[in-house]
Amino acid sequence: MKELHSKIKSRFNKAKIVVIDSRILEINFEKSIESVIIQKGNDINCYTVSNPKLILQANNKRKVDISYTINNILEGGIFWILSQIEKNGKVMPEFY
Repeated sequence: MKELHSKIKSRFNKAKIVVIDSRILEINFEKSIESVIIQKGNDINCYTVSNPKLILQANNKRKVDISYTINNILEGGIFWILSQIEKNGKVMPEFY
C-alpha cells in the first residue's frame, strides 16, 4: 500500500491523501464532494474502491450522483478512476 500511496501522491499532487491504516487510503479532490476510499483486497494485486459516480436514468434524462463501490480492481483501474474524479469531480458515464 505504501507503493500505491507514493504513486498516487506523485501523479495527483493536488489531492489530499490520508492514510487511514496500513490497508486503507482516503483521497480528496477539490472538485469532488466525496472522498475516494481505496482498500487493499485479499489478493496482492486487487483493491476495493468507493467513489462518486454520475449515472443516467430514464433514457439519459435524469442525472443522479451516487457513491459506487468496485471490488477486485487493479492498480490501472484506480488511476483511471482518480483521473476522472480529478477532472470531473466524479466518474462520468462512458457515453456522456
